[in-house]
Amino acid sequence: MSVAALWGERYEMLERGFAPSAEEALRMLIKLRGKLRWSRPAMAAFLGVSKRVLRRWETGQRHPSGAARRLIWLMDLLVHDPDKLKNAMDLIFWGEGEECLEDAKQFAK
Repeated sequence: MSVAALWGERYEMLERGFAPSAEEALRMLIKLRGKLRWSRPAMAAFLGVSKRVLRRWETGQRHPSGAARRLIWLMDLLVHDPDKLKNAMDLIFWGEGEECLEDAKQFAK
Protein backbone atom coordinates (compact mmCIF):
# COMPACT_ATOMS: atom_id res chain seq x y z
CA MET A 1 0.00 0.00 0.00
CA SER A 2 1.35 3.43 -0.88
CA VAL A 3 1.38 6.30 1.59
CA ALA A 4 -1.06 8.16 -0.67
CA ALA A 5 -3.58 5.34 -0.15
CA LEU A 6 -3.53 5.62 3.64
CA TRP A 7 -6.72 6.67 5.33
CA GLY A 8 -6.82 10.31 6.36
CA GLU A 9 -6.47 9.68 10.10
CA ARG A 10 -3.43 7.46 9.65
CA TYR A 11 -1.84 9.95 7.30
CA GLU A 12 -2.36 12.80 9.78
CA MET A 13 -0.98 10.71 12.63
CA LEU A 14 2.16 9.91 10.64
CA GLU A 15 2.66 13.51 9.56
CA ARG A 16 2.19 14.89 13.06
CA GLY A 17 4.59 12.35 14.50
CA PHE A 18 7.44 13.99 12.60
CA ALA A 19 6.48 17.63 13.19
CA PRO A 20 8.76 19.70 15.42
CA SER A 21 7.38 20.70 18.79
CA ALA A 22 6.60 24.33 19.56
CA GLU A 23 9.86 24.54 21.50
CA GLU A 24 11.86 23.11 18.60
CA ALA A 25 10.21 25.59 16.20
CA LEU A 26 11.14 28.41 18.57
CA ARG A 27 14.77 27.29 18.69
CA MET A 28 14.83 27.06 14.87
CA LEU A 29 13.32 30.53 14.53
CA ILE A 30 15.80 32.16 16.89
CA LYS A 31 18.74 30.33 15.33
CA LEU A 32 17.58 31.36 11.85
CA ARG A 33 17.23 35.01 12.74
CA GLY A 34 20.75 34.98 14.14
CA LYS A 35 22.27 33.08 11.23
CA LEU A 36 20.57 35.24 8.59
CA ARG A 37 21.09 38.43 10.65
CA TRP A 38 17.50 39.40 9.99
CA SER A 39 15.69 41.93 12.08
CA ARG A 40 12.38 41.04 13.67
CA PRO A 41 10.50 43.11 11.04
CA ALA A 42 12.32 41.30 8.21
CA MET A 43 11.58 37.85 9.63
CA ALA A 44 7.99 38.80 10.38
CA ALA A 45 7.52 40.02 6.81
CA PHE A 46 8.98 36.80 5.41
CA LEU A 47 6.71 34.66 7.59
CA GLY A 48 3.68 36.80 6.82
CA VAL A 49 2.99 37.77 10.43
CA SER A 50 3.18 41.01 12.37
CA LYS A 51 6.22 42.00 14.42
CA ARG A 52 4.00 41.63 17.49
CA VAL A 53 3.13 38.02 16.65
CA LEU A 54 6.77 37.17 16.00
CA ARG A 55 7.78 38.76 19.31
CA ARG A 56 5.13 36.69 21.12
CA TRP A 57 6.47 33.52 19.48
CA GLU A 58 10.04 34.39 20.43
CA THR A 59 9.11 35.13 24.03
CA GLY A 60 7.03 31.95 24.34
CA GLN A 61 3.75 33.79 24.89
CA ARG A 62 2.30 32.17 21.76
CA HIS A 63 3.21 29.31 19.44
CA PRO A 64 3.32 29.31 15.66
CA SER A 65 0.46 27.60 13.84
CA GLY A 66 1.08 24.39 11.96
CA ALA A 67 1.56 26.24 8.68
CA ALA A 68 3.98 28.70 10.27
CA ARG A 69 5.92 25.84 11.88
CA ARG A 70 6.18 24.17 8.49
CA LEU A 71 7.58 27.37 6.96
CA ILE A 72 10.04 27.86 9.83
CA TRP A 73 11.15 24.24 9.55
CA LEU A 74 11.55 24.42 5.77
CA MET A 75 13.51 27.64 5.97
CA ASP A 76 15.76 26.17 8.67
CA LEU A 77 16.35 23.05 6.61
CA LEU A 78 17.17 25.01 3.45
CA VAL A 79 19.65 27.17 5.36
CA HIS A 80 21.32 24.43 7.42
CA ASP A 81 20.86 21.09 5.61
CA PRO A 82 19.39 21.45 2.09
CA ASP A 83 20.58 17.99 1.01
CA LYS A 84 18.14 16.40 3.45
CA LEU A 85 15.23 17.19 1.11
CA LYS A 86 15.29 14.39 -1.42
CA ASN A 87 11.69 14.20 -2.58
CA ALA A 88 8.13 15.36 -1.94
CA MET A 89 7.72 12.81 0.85
CA ASP A 90 10.44 14.62 2.78
CA LEU A 91 8.46 17.85 2.48
CA ILE A 92 5.25 16.21 3.66
CA PHE A 93 6.85 14.28 6.50
CA TRP A 94 9.24 16.89 7.87
CA GLY A 95 12.40 15.51 6.24
CA GLU A 96 11.65 11.94 7.28
CA GLY A 97 10.07 10.57 4.10
CA GLU A 98 11.98 7.29 4.11
CA GLU A 99 11.17 6.61 7.75
CA CYS A 100 7.55 7.43 7.07
CA LEU A 101 7.41 4.94 4.22
CA GLU A 102 8.65 2.28 6.61
CA ASP A 103 5.97 3.25 9.15
CA ALA A 104 3.33 3.14 6.42
CA LYS A 105 4.34 -0.42 5.59
CA GLN A 106 3.80 -1.35 9.24
CA PHE A 107 0.30 0.19 9.20
CA ALA A 108 -0.56 -1.71 6.05
CA LYS A 109 0.08 -5.07 7.72
